[in-house]
Amino acid sequence: MDLEAVRILEELEEESRDTASMHEKDEFGYLQSDVHRKETAVNSLLHASSSHPPQTITAVPIGQYLRMRRICSTDESFEFQAQELRCRFRDRGYSQRTLRKAYNRAKQTPRIELLYPEKKQKEDCKQAYYTII
Repeated sequence: MDLEAVRILEELEEESRDTASMHEKDEFGYLQSDVHRKETAVNSLLHASSSHPPQTITAVPIGQYLRMRRICSTDESFEFQAQELRCRFRDRGYSQRTLRKAYNRAKQTPRIELLYPEKKQKEDCKQAYYTII
């Protein structure tokens, strides 16, 4: 690599430190990712007592825990981030039961399944034929 390419990569790496996920290499040279929250970040999670439908209230923790599972490349990182997330949800009024179910769902989902988009199955179009008499 030439020096200009190295400089550009260093600049991009510096800019990426302010993003939602951090990437680092482990001792074996493999890329590791983790969640990063800025010091100025606020708890903007939807409040559990909001006027949204109950399905939405229960879906928010599920989506956030699955997001953590997808971003965190190690189980240790996921566990730490899940604990932080649980505290933020508790501050917003979510029940322990809702959070436990969401956490268990994320924990039981293999990370590799979350890294690739789901392939949508096409429904067979059944055509109806009518005979008019």
